This record gives sequence, structure tokens and C-alpha cells, in this order.
Amino acid sequence: MYNKHLANIQSVGQMLIYCHRGLFCLFRNRLLSIYVAFVLSIRNFLVILRIIKKTKVKVSIVKYNAGNIFSVINAVRRLGIEPLWTDDAEVLLSSDCVIFPGQGEASNAMDYLRSHNLDRVICDLKQPVLGICIGQQLLCKHSEEGDTECLGIFPMEVKRFVPKNHEDKIPQMGWNSLSLSPDLPVNELHEVPEHQLERKIHEVPEHQLERKIHEVPEHQLERKNDNATDIDLFRGLKDGDFVYFVHSFYVPLHEKYTIARTNFTLDYSSAIHKDNFYATQFHPEKSGTVGERILRNFLELA
Repeated sequence: MYNKHLANIQSVGQMLIYCHRGLFCLFRNRLLSIYVAFVLSIRNFLVILRIIKKTKVKVSIVKYNAGNIFSVINAVRRLGIEPLWTDDAEVLLSSDCVIFPGQGEASNAMDYLRSHNLDRVICDLKQPVLGICIGQQLLCKHSEEGDTECLGIFPMEVKRFVPKNHEDKIPQMGWNSLSLSPDLPVNELHEVPEHQLERKIHEVPEHQLERKIHEVPEHQLERKNDNATDIDLFRGLKDGDFVYFVHSFYVPLHEKYTIARTNFTLDYSSAIHKDNFYATQFHPEKSGTVGERILRNFLELA
């Protein structure tokens, strides 16, 4: 009799254990499904936010008498944004970011910009601006092409390539690599002529030399160009990536504004940066995945 009651108790205990396990599995699966649904909803919410952000970004492309504009328009469209191609001052000034691309001749381009008052508009832009090819050259102070006074955003002189031997074919047309190192070869810095170097040193009075050294923050001592190491335009790129060039004129190296350099008969500025103005001599819209990443990085600055 005792054994019979004991067996019944054990069977009831086992049933309770099985019921407990079943309820635990039920609640666990329920909680897991709730957690998965929550994670998916958060993920979908973030995706929607990104879509909304993209649709709100207003990208304008400067309309003027330059070629290769539609390649840039199509490149921006591939990133999910419909750009505005415009020469309207109010539209440009109210945009989140502006692209200033083109292929053409400097003097004709500047004549058009001045006749449509676009020279003043471009200089007044406060949002991120990206100059491409001749757009980079026109952002400089002066160009040897047609002896042209340009916009003067960058205090730099645009020069014509001079072949050093019969193998140098001008214009440079094709793929070439980017050097993103901030260290620039001293013999290629065109801004300070060699005969002025000694005079420049003596312009600082001796009693100010020690103070001048301490005015430079410690984190800047090891590099000449703050922009080049962490520049947002090149986020995700690596030194030596290839991009596409078509040009006969170049912007010399500058220890303050050069953020990328390329060699073709000499080292020159393939990209420059000052405040909200970025510019590339190469064509991001024709440079495959590297160029697409550069354009995406620029649009994300808005």
C-alpha cells in the first residue's frame, strides 16, 4: 500500500516537473519572439530614419558652361538622392551641400560665372562644397590657363603640366593613385620660393622664437596638415587607392590645404580642403567604388 502511494506521488511530481518545463519553454519562446520583434522594429525604425534623412538632404549641382555634368548627376542618383542642377542663387544658398563639377576652359568658365553672378554666390556658400576637376581649379586664386583670375577660395596658383621627357603625355588621362599622407616633400612646396626661405626665417625676431614654438599645439607637431589624417572626405579609403583623372593643369602642393597628392611628372594636389570647401582634381563619379565612397562621404557631411 505504501509503495502504491509512493508511486502515485512520484508520478504526480514528474507531471509537475514536465508542466513546469513546458510552461518555461512556452514563456521562453514567447519572450524570445517578443525580443526578436523588438529588435526588428528598432532596426526598421533606424532604416526609416535613414531614408527620411536622405530624402531631406538637398543637393545642388552648379549649372554653368562646363561639361561632364550629367555623369555627376547620375552618380548622385545612384546614391539614392535626386540632385538639383541649377544656377539659381537662392536654391544654391539654401542647399544642404553643393557640388561644383565640370570639364572646360578656365577663362570661359569664369566669364560665365561672373556674368551670372555665380562667382559671388559660390564664395558665399557656408554649407559643404565639393569642386571637381576644373571646379577645383576655379576655386583657386589664379590659373595659367588663359591667365585667368579665379574665385580665390584657395590662395593657390593653377599651373600647366610641363613634360620632363618624351614619355610624358599631356593631358594626364586615366587612373592614378592617391597618397593620403600629410607629409609633403619640401622641394615640391611651391608657395615659398627657394630664394625667400632664408628671409622667411629671419622675419621672426629671435626673442619670439621660443614663444612661437609653444603656440603650436602638441598634437600638431608631428604633422603639417591637420586635415589629411582624419579628413571625412576620405573616410574608409586607404593610401594608394586609384581614381580617374583627365587634366592638363594642376594645383601645386600646399602644406596647409593639400589633403591628397598624386604624381604625374611631379607631385601635385589631387585634393584640397579649406573650411567648408573640398575639391578634387580627379573625377569621383568616374572612379568606381572609391569614387562612390568619396561622394557618399561628402553627402554625409550635410
